Amino acid sequence: MFGRDDELLFSNYFQTRTFIHLFDDCTQNWFAVASILEHTLATLKGLKPHLAEAFLKSDNAGCYHTAFLLLSLPSLGERSGVRIARYDFSEPQAGKDICDRRIASTKSHIRRFVNEGNSVETAASMKAAIESHGGVKGCYASVCKVQTTSQTMHKHTMTGVQSLNNFSYEGGGLRAWRAYSIGPGKFYTPAMLAGLGTPQGATNLIIVSPFGRPNVEVGALTAVRPVPPSSVEPSASRLDPATQYEEEDEDRALFACPEEGCIKVYQSFAALQRHLDLGKHLIRLERETQYDQVKRKWAETCQSLTGGYLQSVSSTSAAATDDQHGSQNVPSAEEGWALKKVRNVSHFSENVRNYLREVFLLGEETGHKANPGDVATRMKGLRDGSAKKRFHKKEWLSTVQISRYFSRLSTLHKSGRLLDDTAAASGHADDDEDEDDVLATEAAAIKTRQQIRLELEL
Repeated sequence: MFGRDDELLFSNYFQTRTFIHLFDDCTQNWFAVASILEHTLATLKGLKPHLAEAFLKSDNAGCYHTAFLLLSLPSLGERSGVRIARYDFSEPQAGKDICDRRIASTKSHIRRFVNEGNSVETAASMKAAIESHGGVKGCYASVCKVQTTSQTMHKHTMTGVQSLNNFSYEGGGLRAWRAYSIGPGKFYTPAMLAGLGTPQGATNLIIVSPFGRPNVEVGALTAVRPVPPSSVEPSASRLDPATQYEEEDEDRALFACPEEGCIKVYQSFAALQRHLDLGKHLIRLERETQYDQVKRKWAETCQSLTGGYLQSVSSTSAAATDDQHGSQNVPSAEEGWALKKVRNVSHFSENVRNYLREVFLLGEETGHKANPGDVATRMKGLRDGSAKKRFHKKEWLSTVQISRYFSRLSTLHKSGRLLDDTAAASGHADDDEDEDDVLATEAAAIKTRQQIRLELEL
């Protein structure tokens, strides 16, 4: 949790508090997350009565990125007295940012407790380890139990949540974006939200052991001064004092920034943490390989070619080039060009499924299983009894598609469900059907299998 003091509203000083909920037995689902969130907001309201709204951020785990939680957040905020303004999900593989670093400090504190001869086997013993020696700076621990019987929301009709990453609760509704601040977003009115599902009621989280208070109740983060942008590579004399101090004392520095490409080093772990939380990375190339030097020289050589090596262009081409240069400042790409495209899913037609099923069953009977590549080639030229092509061009399948379909048929065949489905599909004929019609049907099936067998032999 980040917060600002009222008297330091215009400063770069931030407060951090970390609330840790410990469980002996808990299922990591959306209801557990909602229970923890409601208890945390209620605790914060008690510590900071003036707190009016909260901004949430998390990774893309399934227990967070779900419509159950998103639809329940407005009512959850009303019960806790803190309105939830936004919920943003971090980029894939970006982790939980500052939470991961707070967990690292807490693990080190617990390891120290264990090294003293103590055991950490339950949630209560872990709480005792966290609160030992005055606790971890700005970390609060509580032992809880999820009240699963209080879950009232079991279904919803909201779709496409996984493709949305930024949510803003405004005007009683919900506005969602696929990427941050790209386009106007998709707005759900209060009536639409009410039709998507009934929000979760009170979670009634059971508090076995309440939050304890560490000796240092609040962590502090101080933002570094922004470096003015410059197109020229800054020299050692133009760097900010902190960076210049770090470079001068690099021999005595012990803690290097783990970010790839960042050359900053620090003498204390606290300074490294402040840099990771709010600092800006200093990316510089420490050493250029010979391969990079060759490429750079080759690029310079190519750009220096003039005279006879360049062909003259006609006046028309020159005018077109001038127009092109004049329109370079106008962006040509549409908004959202970098977003993932929705892939259309198409199903096999009944004609294709029946043919593949016949080929598969014939291979199971004879022991000569068809090659998916041969089947894909044969489908393009296969003709029926009237000399017309059996499959249209849009029904043609690739080798991979046929191989995957045969794999599913093999699974069904081993379980016995394929034969049952085939028998059920052909068992809807009338019981009073004449014997001649039955024989004719069997003869047609035998003829079809013989035709497929001949094609396989070819």
